[in-house]
Parts: sequence; C-alpha cells; structure tokens
Amino acid sequence: MNFSLTEEARVFKDSAWLQEAADANGRKPFMKKGTEPKWCRDRFVDVQHIRLEIAPDFKTKSISGTSTLTVAPIYEDTDFLVLDACEMEIESVTADGRSVNFHHDGEKLTLQFGQKLEADRPLEIAIRYRATPRRGAYFVGPDHGYPDKHLEFWTQGQDEDSRYWFPCFDYPNEKATSEVIARVPKGMTSLSNGALVNTEDHGDYQLHHWKHDVPHVAYLIMLVIGDYVKVSKEWDGIPVDYYVPPAVKTTASAASAPRPTW
Repeated sequence: MNFSLTEEARVFKDSAWLQEAADANGRKPFMKKGTEPKWCRDRFVDVQHIRLEIAPDFKTKSISGTSTLTVAPIYEDTDFLVLDACEMEIESVTADGRSVNFHHDGEKLTLQFGQKLEADRPLEIAIRYRATPRRGAYFVGPDHGYPDKHLEFWTQGQDEDSRYWFPCFDYPNEKATSEVIARVPKGMTSLSNGALVNTEDHGDYQLHHWKHDVPHVAYLIMLVIGDYVKVSKEWDGIPVDYYVPPAVKTTASAASAPRPTW
C-alpha cells in the first residue's frame, strides 16, 4: 500500500499560492520560484523502539552487530518493508524469531514477510550485519604521522548517515526510543544516548548497556568508545562531566573552570 501525493504535488507546483501568501504578509517566499515540492518519505510501519547490539573492531576498523526494530504496521495490507542499510553485509533477518526473505542492493534492505501483517500489532525485526563504514562511524588511532594518537570510535548520523553503521529507517519523520549495547575493550569508556543502565564484565571486554526512553530520530543515535578520563565539574548545582584523552586532562580541567561574569 502506498499513499501517493501526486495530485497534490501538481496543484502546488502549478499554483502561485506561495507567492500570494508571501505578498499578503509583506514578505518574500522562503523557497525560490519553481522549487519542486518534496514530500516526507512514506511510512508503512511505526518504528517504536531500536535496540542496537554492536561490537566495533579497532584492528580491522569494522563493526558487527544486530539491529532490532520494534515496529507496528500502519496499514492492514502491509506485506513488505524497506529499510536503509548502506555498504554493509546483511547476514540474516528475522521477524518475531522467524526467518524473513530479504533483498539487499547495497543501499536499501527490502523485507518480504510472505503474508499481510496485522495493523498496530508490534513486530520485532532483528537484522544481523557487518560493515566497514566509510561514513556515519569512524575509527581514530595511532598512525605513521601521529603515533601517539589515542584510540577512539565515534559516530555522527546527521542527517542521513546512520544507515552506514546500522540498518534502520533513516528519515526524520520517524521517532523511536532506543538502547545501545556496546562491546567495549576493557579499560575504555563509552558514551551513548540516555543512561548507562548496566555494565557486564567479560574478561578482556565489557558490555555497556545504554537506554534512552525519549523518542528521537535515527540520526541522533550515537556511540563513542575510547581512551578517556572523566573531568567532573558542577554548574549551578548541576553535575557537568567532560571526557577527554588522558594526555590533556590537566588542560581540560583548566579550560572547564568557571569563568567570571560581568
């Protein structure tokens, strides 16, 4: 099922309503004359929650994991779903634990459920994948030019780059709560959305479980893992923490000191 706005687009394109509205208010129109209408991406499901289990590998500069989306179909006759999954290898896809047929063209991941889904009934879609991202997620570490550079993994999803480090519906007309369970080398620090709700020790690595209960767009999901020390300050009774490389701890402490106000 697809809700088309072709007719509405034709009306807006051919009419001068934008110019007329601007003239009536004594202002210039925001968009240039002749600008083509652009509509929000169609949503076949409501993404309610994203659970991301991820293991960055600093040696190979690659990631592996499972992206689990809890979704509720919007329409009664939904039998497929298209997600964003750029430049990654899709290992398997399941829906409520059952295998799902899928096609991946390197950018879009199309799931074929083989039956019409019940509207508003939540469904858990789990996607196992691997990637060596060139966008969205980045590895930093010692190299020939900077042999003392600290190790770091960080992500930047805005505005449509989250699709390069985990499969998702990567468009800002969809919001969901999220949790990130990251494999973190022993001794390193992690930061992600929401609160750190649990830490599990597994020998040479830990699992850090972050959870965020306020719905947000996919590009706001973030993860940072690296060699950091925490510099704790306070402003107006509110704790403020800074995470910096060990080599600049002293400098960071001075830089984050309170400044006089006039």
